Amino acid sequence: MKNHPLSLQTVSVKICFLFILFLAPFFSFAQLGKYEFAGDTATNKNFYKVTNQPAHATFSRFRPYGVNLTLGKDAYNTKSWVTKVIDYSDYIEFSITVHSNYTLYLNQIQFESSRSDKGPTQGRVAHNASGNFTTNYHDFTPNKSILQKTSWDFTDIEIKQGDSVTFRIYGLAAVEGRGAYKVDNVAIYGYTIPQMSINEFHYANTSTTKTGFVEVIAPKDFTELNTATLSLYNAEGKVYDSYTLDKFSFLPESEYGDFKIYYLDIPTGLVDGTGGLSLSVEDHLIQFISYGGTITAVEEPAINTISENTGVEELAEDGAYNSIALMPNMGKSQIPYSDTGEIIGNWEKGMVNNNTKGYDNTAPYQVLPVELIYFRAKTGNKDVSLMWATATEINNKEFVIERSLDNVSFRAIGKVNGHGTTLQQQQYQFQDLNPLGGTSYYRLKQIDLDGAITYSKLVAVTLKELTTPMALYPNPAADFINVSWGSSADGNDILVQVLDLKGQIMYKQLHQFINKNKELNIALTNLPTGSYYLVVTKDGKREAKPFLKR
Repeated sequence: MKNHPLSLQTVSVKICFLFILFLAPFFSFAQLGKYEFAGDTATNKNFYKVTNQPAHATFSRFRPYGVNLTLGKDAYNTKSWVTKVIDYSDYIEFSITVHSNYTLYLNQIQFESSRSDKGPTQGRVAHNASGNFTTNYHDFTPNKSILQKTSWDFTDIEIKQGDSVTFRIYGLAAVEGRGAYKVDNVAIYGYTIPQMSINEFHYANTSTTKTGFVEVIAPKDFTELNTATLSLYNAEGKVYDSYTLDKFSFLPESEYGDFKIYYLDIPTGLVDGTGGLSLSVEDHLIQFISYGGTITAVEEPAINTISENTGVEELAEDGAYNSIALMPNMGKSQIPYSDTGEIIGNWEKGMVNNNTKGYDNTAPYQVLPVELIYFRAKTGNKDVSLMWATATEINNKEFVIERSLDNVSFRAIGKVNGHGTTLQQQQYQFQDLNPLGGTSYYRLKQIDLDGAITYSKLVAVTLKELTTPMALYPNPAADFINVSWGSSADGNDILVQVLDLKGQIMYKQLHQFINKNKELNIALTNLPTGSYYLVVTKDGKREAKPFLKR
């Protein structure tokens, strides 16, 4: 295992000038935590404080036992080491507590120390990972007056979520039972592993349809995504592709409690037959699973590891929308495998379309609420007909039809009730009786009975513009706005409407266009400030332009 410092800077323990900098986890060498001396006067006795706590662990304040902390930037930061014998009663200590959803590994401590003439002549640093401070320790000899570095490499300490480990630095055998001691530049080395796992995947199991995707679930406060790697293995145990987690996508609604679900589409697909997937952070293997049988990896990161077979396989006839998902056991939330070894779920394959990327697996088979067969649009003389059909529906409440002029801002223009739950094909139709000139974009917003939302693909239609282009000015407008054309429209009846962004008609008037300047003047005095569309109907054709009322 690599030896990674938990901080870029050294942590200084200096109760006269006391700093502790911990070197950052996730192999990124960013500062993890810091203790800083804060009191240098008789009235300010806040000797030090934690000025930077790590994101995934908490570092305690330094605690003195049998000794006193002192003021002054250049003095020894502890005094009154009263023991003449080696009884381990005088020491300073600090603790590290790991946050939920992470595991911390420590393997080295470094610090500098020096003593006064009458200070401790022997020293010891120890931790209580084994349950006491007498099993794991390192003895050293403090230097007189000049700081001297002490480094202790120890067997990896694994600190699981919610657990703590405490380090003590002892001062032993003070010459006359008293004296001063200085500890500085304390650094802790190690790395932190997030609790994460593969949540769902699709491999198709066909040589002709190469599609695939993988979901990974990880703590939502885990930001070092480039340190986590998904590796894909073939039946021979060799890696044929790999992706770091920062290449994955996620949806805004993909957070579940403390976790977030990431997904990655793999156009070239996963291997057919037998294949494997591993998840690792740097060189630490977190998970190695397989389908179609077990695999012994011959390459990193899972080298010499036998995979855990999901026991589930896909078939070509399952289709491109199937997937294999980790289904939580009854009463379990959507979380990764427990680091205690508890089995929280089983791998299962849905019998209908179920690869809802970015969503949890807690619904049976994670079935798509609606399987849309097609969604089409057809223009008429004065309307647009929208038609769609579904193959199956589960808890489908309704479809909301939305329209946009810019393919960015969509507004609802109507809705059609769904059929709840049905395995029969259903046909739907909606007419937009007030279409806009130019190009418009339509989509379906499907809403479940529980409020969950799914959007369809877009369809675009283009209606013929008015005979001559329409212009609005001034825009933004205040009390009035002018509507003009480049050619005469004398004698023609023109219907002018002003619609808000919800489609509500705020103004409607039929005009006979006889102005030789080829323009209309529309009063906006009673119109509230906001964004609107001015819609003109002339010769059976409609055109809309957006404007802003100040």
